[in-house]
Amino acid sequence: MARVPRLSIISATLVVVGLVVCSATPVGCGPLPQQKESEIDQPASWVAFEADVFQSAPGIPDWFGTFHRSSDGSERYDQASRDGTVHHVTIVNVRTGWQYGCDVHGGWCTRFRFNGSPIRPILRRRVNTIDRSATDQQVEGYAVYEYSPPSGARTLEAPALNFAALVVDDPTNGMHRELHNISLREPDPSLFEPPRGFAIKDADPKR
Repeated sequence: MARVPRLSIISATLVVVGLVVCSATPVGCGPLPQQKESEIDQPASWVAFEADVFQSAPGIPDWFGTFHRSSDGSERYDQASRDGTVHHVTIVNVRTGWQYGCDVHGGWCTRFRFNGSPIRPILRRRVNTIDRSATDQQVEGYAVYEYSPPSGARTLEAPALNFAALVVDDPTNGMHRELHNISLREPDPSLFEPPRGFAIKDADPKR
């Protein structure tokens, strides 16, 4: 598999007053209601999409994979090596309330309940007004905000995709992750279940 090219960040004109929320297309933005707690509730329907993923960090092989999000907010991330071999799968199934971490070579998945807990607060989508600013950039055709907390990490988030992080750079560990080849479509529901035939191990509830 050829190396996935870096995302191009295309200059574009974007006029914004405060935070905005956009339609599920690369154009069309409107005012986002301000929330006292700087959070918005889970939307009635998430923007479903699928994308390729590239991730790099110093001292470890580059990862190539896929990301899937359904309209109920469920997510799946497959981590693969350059030749396309999938090594690890992470699944968050909002409908069942289970999260899975699967070792593909071992043929097993560890699962635990999240129920919107701090372990995986999928039922809330944080929208911080602090440290987030509008940009005149686009990534994959989507207008993005830049989120730069005091830690020094930098995230480019797309309002049109429920503020999905399209580019992440973390100087604390040198990690870089990006989404590309984004396709707006509903993933196959079977993707949010453990791979068929895998053994299921329950995680230690005290952890």
